[in-house]
Amino acid sequence: MKVGDLLTLLVERDVRLKPSGDRLIVNAPSGALTPELAAAIRDNKAEILAVLSEISDGSDTRYVRGPEPSSEATGCLSPSQERLWTVSQLDPANPRYSLCDTLRLQGTLDVSALERALQAVCERHGLLRSRFVSAAGGEARVVTEEDCRLTLERIDLSGYPSERVESIARDRMEALAMVPFDLTNEPALRAYLVSWGSDEHLLGIVTHAIIWDAASFEILVRETGQFYTQFVGRPSVMPAELRLRYDDYAYWQRLRQEAPDTRAAVAYWKGRLAGDLSPHPLPADIDSEGESVARGARIHAEIPRALSAAVHAYCRRSGVTPFMLWLAAYVLLLSRYSDSETLVVTTTVQGRDSPELERLIGTFTNHIFLGFEVDERRSFEDHVVNVRDIALDGFAHQNCAAESVIEALDVDLARSRLFQLNFTYRHSGGRPHPWGEVLILPGPVVDAHGINGDLALWMDETPKGEVTVDLSYRADRFSEGMITRLLDRLLSLLEQGLARPDLMLLDMSLSLSSAITSGRTPPPVVPVPAAVPALIGKPEQEKAEQLARMLGLCPGDRLMIADSGGGDAGYRIFERVAARSGVVASTPSRYSAHDERSLYSEISACPPEVLVTGVPMAAALSRLDTDSRVLGATTLIVNPRHAHPEVLRELIRSFSAVHYVLTSETHQGPILFAAGRAESGAVCVEPLEPVELMVVDRLGRASPIGVDGEIVLGVSPEEEGELRVPAGCRGRWLSADRIRVTAWHDRATLYKLADRLRGRLAEQPGVVDAHVEIRRADTGAARLLVWVEQSFGAEQTTTSLRDALSDLLPGRHCPTLIVDVPALPRRSDGSVVRERLPDPFGAPGMLGFELPRAGTEQSIAEIWADILGTERIGAHDSFAELGGTSLQALRVIQQMQLRLGWRVEPRLLFFQSLRRVAEYAPKDAIVRDRAA
Repeated sequence: MKVGDLLTLLVERDVRLKPSGDRLIVNAPSGALTPELAAAIRDNKAEILAVLSEISDGSDTRYVRGPEPSSEATGCLSPSQERLWTVSQLDPANPRYSLCDTLRLQGTLDVSALERALQAVCERHGLLRSRFVSAAGGEARVVTEEDCRLTLERIDLSGYPSERVESIARDRMEALAMVPFDLTNEPALRAYLVSWGSDEHLLGIVTHAIIWDAASFEILVRETGQFYTQFVGRPSVMPAELRLRYDDYAYWQRLRQEAPDTRAAVAYWKGRLAGDLSPHPLPADIDSEGESVARGARIHAEIPRALSAAVHAYCRRSGVTPFMLWLAAYVLLLSRYSDSETLVVTTTVQGRDSPELERLIGTFTNHIFLGFEVDERRSFEDHVVNVRDIALDGFAHQNCAAESVIEALDVDLARSRLFQLNFTYRHSGGRPHPWGEVLILPGPVVDAHGINGDLALWMDETPKGEVTVDLSYRADRFSEGMITRLLDRLLSLLEQGLARPDLMLLDMSLSLSSAITSGRTPPPVVPVPAAVPALIGKPEQEKAEQLARMLGLCPGDRLMIADSGGGDAGYRIFERVAARSGVVASTPSRYSAHDERSLYSEISACPPEVLVTGVPMAAALSRLDTDSRVLGATTLIVNPRHAHPEVLRELIRSFSAVHYVLTSETHQGPILFAAGRAESGAVCVEPLEPVELMVVDRLGRASPIGVDGEIVLGVSPEEEGELRVPAGCRGRWLSADRIRVTAWHDRATLYKLADRLRGRLAEQPGVVDAHVEIRRADTGAARLLVWVEQSFGAEQTTTSLRDALSDLLPGRHCPTLIVDVPALPRRSDGSVVRERLPDPFGAPGMLGFELPRAGTEQSIAEIWADILGTERIGAHDSFAELGGTSLQALRVIQQMQLRLGWRVEPRLLFFQSLRRVAEYAPKDAIVRDRAA
């Protein structure tokens, strides 16, 4: 065992070592020091003493000392900067990492002095005049321009109406904040001054997260004020000289990643976050189909002083902080919304742990991932204590970069719950001091529409105890109304917990709060319907009468039952039920039951008032009846389970009405439970009398409006007690009588994407047939697989096909393999024989696979295979198709630079085939590899 690994293991077990001359004193908890560890300490005593000696005399800055000025640090990026640089290069036009801070300036402003003051701040902090480039050696480097002038761009709004000027100024700043940065060719800082009169101004600072954090804006405001006050001829205390540069911090942070305690922290997080890290299933209420960029938005509100005072009083009594208390309420809320007892919330810690770092502008923020298990059998006060303990334990292991944790977990951030749910509680420094005669006030919140993850709750507390909240969210997934309700419910949960700390979490409701003040009217509280008797267990005659009333049938009306053999044999009971109500039940001819054109002709001759059939047949009929001339007067009864949402919407458009029916294995007869509605691209259902639906969470509790749950039928058969029959889908209440269906199990999304891919492939020259499905590799990672059959002599490469599908494929976030096959194995009924499809995860030699050529291609393939953990890499595979993540890309780039002497651009690596990547390599790359 290496000494570094041994020291890491000892730190994990809380074993303390202390040198005393030639002796090594060991202090360990009971049971922590096994005989094997004791022997390892004895065998490595000399090396351990040497390491501890370095630490104790301060010569090893990685372990105990902070950053020091170093010539080796020039141009160095911190781990977080390197991650942001790589991600930005993958999508340079995306402003998701742009930040915008504003200040209101009131009074007579010397614009020239302000511009000089901002320039002086830039000259103090090299990061504000730096560019990020790929150096000749290949690695990303920071280039600081010595002569870089900052231009304060002025915008005059004096001609606009006074009542609109402030909103116009905010809109202008919002538009400017969405202009992406070209990090290679320009500094990541822009300054704007919006004026509407001689003494009203808005100063806007737009930056990129690669150089900025929340404390950086406070530093800029303070130092700009100091320089401005001096430049206008007033006495001012000037900023102290900076001994360190941000480069020094970045260099030190890289060195300390090898320290034993840092490695122990990585091991802690790897164990703490073991298990399922797939995204939390939050109830999105906007169909984001076609969105290529995550759009951010936010709502801002103020917390009443009374509630803030109650929070502080509880904290004093219970030994917790406001951060922990608000986090506890946030965790409980998100557990309810995601209907899950496990949760990961990402929070931030500031790496400015010395006075020298507190004066530097840069990105010092680190992230820690707090994993929670919400046991609703706990009381609220016990839940808060549990959150406190988890938070304290996490803060005790914050000394490793989040990037190291992500790499150790080997997880793709785009497909994980890390950074999905975020929480930050900050103590602001209060209002800045005036700049001479200019009064400084907080500016409006300007949204740059960039966001990481789905939700980010930011809470700010001033020295006076005033608390404001900003809730950022994915505007392409969530509506403002839903987020407003979410924030109101957060306050409601906290109010309930403060009023009764002994209240069980099970008994806390998601009612809406009236405490929040933001100029909004809280949405109305909609009661959740209770279960009532349904059709199950009723006498046959009563069942028939109820069915007739539900469908609006009269004696003599026609009801056609077309069972196409799709597993809906339970529909046959409609014949007996219809006969008892005087309705004429019929079935199509034997041939028509399996042929949509014959059935369509039969229906056209005498359209029935009601048609009972399966989804595939109903969809085929609707495509034949393009203008609803025949089906427009017919009510369809169909079992919606596993149906594609788009197909259901098509049926709703084609038929007079669509009623959903379920067949139950437990009880005889169908359950007619809802009418389908199509609204804003979504499928909604309305309960049919006398059936009422319920939306319940994982614990069987009724879910309130806007919160996802399982849709069930609440039925109370005589002598059987209450039963809940699953409807086979999830959804949420939109109103007292309307439910939006959010998922028909988990097949709908795949079906939708598969249909779109097949349609696009059918348009490609030479493509004869295609099949799409999801399979998992040996590593457990899911891959979207596309098998393509092409005409002989007209074949396209898989890279060309991928280019043709680029706007449909989810890119690197959902890796796709395209497999070329001579013929798709299909049965006589047209279904694919999946067992005969070539397995892209199997042995080499599968059809359509080509080995990399000897030389550069082979070297690149070896690097990819080693880092991706797969033995087979094809010449036409791309890094994204193989499931590569952004952090794996960093390792590939470093290895290619080390072995080939060439740093590949991230976009080239991700989205081109291995062969195309090799074509960009220098001609002497393979020579360097052989020499290495």
